[in-house]
Amino acid sequence: MSQLKVNSIIPVAGVPTGGGGGIIQTIQTIKDDTFSTTSTSYVDITGFSVTITPTSTSSKVLIMANCGIGQDNTSCVHHMNLLRGSTSIAQPSASSTFGSSATIYLSQTGTLLPWVFNFLDSPNTTSATTYKFQLKTNLSTARINDRTQEDMKRVATIIAMEVSA
Repeated sequence: MSQLKVNSIIPVAGVPTGGGGGIIQTIQTIKDDTFSTTSTSYVDITGFSVTITPTSTSSKVLIMANCGIGQDNTSCVHHMNLLRGSTSIAQPSASSTFGSSATIYLSQTGTLLPWVFNFLDSPNTTSATTYKFQLKTNLSTARINDRTQEDMKRVATIIAMEVSA
């Protein structure tokens, strides 16, 4: 005979307001190809976005993203910006030359560095909401999911989790 014992069961709609922290839904996008740009202005990273429709305006959305970043030159600075729709979010409080949601400095040619970014957002909507990343570089070619020799392919993921407030 089997027994199942639990301390609590959280409803599919998440923890009640004030209970906080229940995961209501999880959406994932996998980018299994590469992307590159020489742009010094932000451009969308093709296929690196996720759309989630929150069930409540009080819900938060946890964005978890990772990829590999490479470059064609030494001493490159690559900037990644997180956007909700067309609005940049997760920005530094003070502007700077290298300010963005995330900045990575690659000092050697042929490097593929892991990049991880997490952000808890309060979209205040029940409409479909798209989160995406944009990329720009200060020099040469910025690459996602590969390095210069195109011999270190990998995948990138974005996970959006609706969290009850």
